[in-house]
Amino acid sequence: MKDINPITIGQIPTPPFWGAKTIDLPLESVFEHLNLPALFRIGWGAGKASGDKWAKIQEKYTDRLATMRAALIKENWLRPKAAYGFWPAASSADMLHILPAREGRRSNPLKLHVPRQALPPRRAISDYFYAVENGQKDIIAFQVVSMGEPAIEQVGKLYELQKDLEAYFLHGLNTQLTEAAAQLTLSMIRADLDIPNKRGKRYSWGYEPLPDLSQQVSIMRLLDPDNQLGIFFTSAYQFIPEYTTAALFVHHPNAEYFRISQKENNDNQ
Repeated sequence: MKDINPITIGQIPTPPFWGAKTIDLPLESVFEHLNLPALFRIGWGAGKASGDKWAKIQEKYTDRLATMRAALIKENWLRPKAAYGFWPAASSADMLHILPAREGRRSNPLKLHVPRQALPPRRAISDYFYAVENGQKDIIAFQVVSMGEPAIEQVGKLYELQKDLEAYFLHGLNTQLTEAAAQLTLSMIRADLDIPNKRGKRYSWGYEPLPDLSQQVSIMRLLDPDNQLGIFFTSAYQFIPEYTTAALFVHHPNAEYFRISQKENNDNQ
């Protein structure tokens, strides 16, 4: 296991509150976090276009985005929401222990298994937290954002009206706005913890370090126990509404993204 240089007690940030809160996300602020290359290339199908072709696509799509943005803000039917919060945490081997948010509350810790790389540096998300046996409580943040059911309904209406192209572009925009909303919420988490905007990493379920989608059910019970966001799950633990995403945030300054699946390096054999 790679030495991560655990944070000292004084470096563990203190949150302004424990547990979760639900908030409305101003659509204008969400748009400010929109990743335009991801929208144009992935959401709207520009792919690997380059040179003059890419320049023309950028100009065309920038105009389309401006029109759609103005219409969405004027019509005011797209209302993104989020829930996020902070919990004491610790780790043991390949397990994260999420402790009760408030002192004196009796409940068993929520335990989340996280996979570990089979090859060096044998990384797992749990490495970024103080171990249970250390006796020092660390902190973990969770977040969920959703564009809401109207986002799904509006795309469906466009398809019903046989406006397939408009539906295609709205679907792509909704998908990327979901990610933008997640980035906006992440910026709030960092601000609440009073840490630099580059420190720490957000890990989403469905990727290799967090493959178990069923864990999201437990996280939603923490974030939104009264289901104010109106979020449900399919039998495969996919979110309903579709334009929804959840993640955990690791505040450790050495946190990095990594893959669980690895190939042997022939140069080191």
